[in-house]
Amino acid sequence: MYYRLMGAKIGNNVRISLEAEIAEFDLITIGDGSSIEYGTVRAFGLDNGCMILGPVGVGQNASVGMKSVVPPYTKVGDGAHLGPVSSSYEVGANLDGVHRKFNRKSFPEPQFWYQLFVCRSISFFVDTCSHIPDGIDGCVLDDYTAWTSG
Repeated sequence: MYYRLMGAKIGNNVRISLEAEIAEFDLITIGDGSSIEYGTVRAFGLDNGCMILGPVGVGQNASVGMKSVVPPYTKVGDGAHLGPVSSSYEVGANLDGVHRKFNRKSFPEPQFWYQLFVCRSISFFVDTCSHIPDGIDGCVLDDYTAWTSG
């Protein structure tokens, strides 16, 4: 919603990670059903000391992998999947469909009841266990200092 308000042209059912870096919104076009992982989609760049400002596109049902870059004047085509740690300047194997399985934003969301009863329960259990102290009354610390000192 924020990107649309800032001027980006974003299709339906697009999933964008909170960690994704997207800027120069008025030059960004993202097609229907696309997913963008923790990557960079920017219409701005520097080359030989000159500023480059040009349109950027992500096609329909395409994905941008983790730590990948889509620079100005480039487009990830329809159905293409930019692999992790790569650039849309690199064509060929980096745009293969096999890379979609590495993009967590392209996974379907779990059902509501599954999220409520399974995922939340696991998160609660892990969070509760993380607050348990390491030792009781310093027993672990006392044993460690006795072991290291002599």
